Amino acid sequence: MAVVVIVIVVVAAVVVAFVATSSTAPTQSTSSSLTSMPTQSTNTTLNIDDTYWIGWQLGIFEPAWWEFVVYQPIVTMNVSAEQLNARIQILPALATNWTVSPDGKTYTFNLNPSITFSDGVPVTAYDVWSVFYMQYYMFGNSSTFLYGVPIFNFNNVKFGPATLSMMGQSINSPSPALMSIMKDSSWPVYVTDQNTIVFQMSVPYADFMNLLVAPYLLVFDATYVMQHGGPGAPGSPNSYFLLNPPPGTGPYVFSSVISNTRDVFAQNPNYWDKSLTAAEIAANPTLDPGHFTTIVVNNADGADWRKQFSGPLEQQEPALQLGRNWPVPRTVSLHEPECTQDPDG
Repeated sequence: MAVVVIVIVVVAAVVVAFVATSSTAPTQSTSSSLTSMPTQSTNTTLNIDDTYWIGWQLGIFEPAWWEFVVYQPIVTMNVSAEQLNARIQILPALATNWTVSPDGKTYTFNLNPSITFSDGVPVTAYDVWSVFYMQYYMFGNSSTFLYGVPIFNFNNVKFGPATLSMMGQSINSPSPALMSIMKDSSWPVYVTDQNTIVFQMSVPYADFMNLLVAPYLLVFDATYVMQHGGPGAPGSPNSYFLLNPPPGTGPYVFSSVISNTRDVFAQNPNYWDKSLTAAEIAANPTLDPGHFTTIVVNNADGADWRKQFSGPLEQQEPALQLGRNWPVPRTVSLHEPECTQDPDG
């Protein structure tokens, strides 16, 4: 889908511009357009004015401005190859490796067991499973919630308030009943153990890996979400996360979120890939640990855009257009929620 490619290109451009470079000046500021930066790293602050992306995950993470910087996918894209050579190459991120079934419909991912969220909670396949089905639920249990692509069969899926209640206060220590659901291979996404997650499609889809790089499936701390009231309900996301975004695995964390004013990011002291060499960063730039101690995103417009764009991404298209300065030739197909009854059935 064209829109998926656009999302990836835009995200790649932001990552290359902000994460893979640094400044020797104490403070650097930009306004909408980006400037090149020297490569020597010091303790610096980067200020960005009047440049906003609208939130995505569950419709609740409105302050989450940078995909890949706070939240990361299980696989990523080689942005150097994409930007410089127009070549698409998928690389490991939270998953170290994966296999594809001969019929091209089933992808099995093995996660890196040493990765933790910024709060120290281990990242597991249970988190990835939770991210997928929370998104599905927040889009009204629509079978095409993932960018309108009808590749999953949700006929046997019963995910709703009862399931969320079962998830309780901890995702990483599932009860036997919850584990049975997580391992149910009749669902399109299921786990086989703590570090293995399986995506099974009803039809082969050549661009499936690109969907995993796109924003909807960036991984957050699902336990944190459940400990703070859960994701909310379709059309009514939990407002707690507007100012208290869940931890991610990326090189930066939210230091502070001030409505109408600014969002401040600080380097993640627990970042799992902070010891990358220059060669490793060049080979997989989106994992770059970053070169600014602090990043300040200023809301120069002074408008409370979190309130304006508080719904799911597909419901906001084409207004948000994936960032105000980026023309988008087409948008995701709009659809009505498919579930009109108790999603837990």
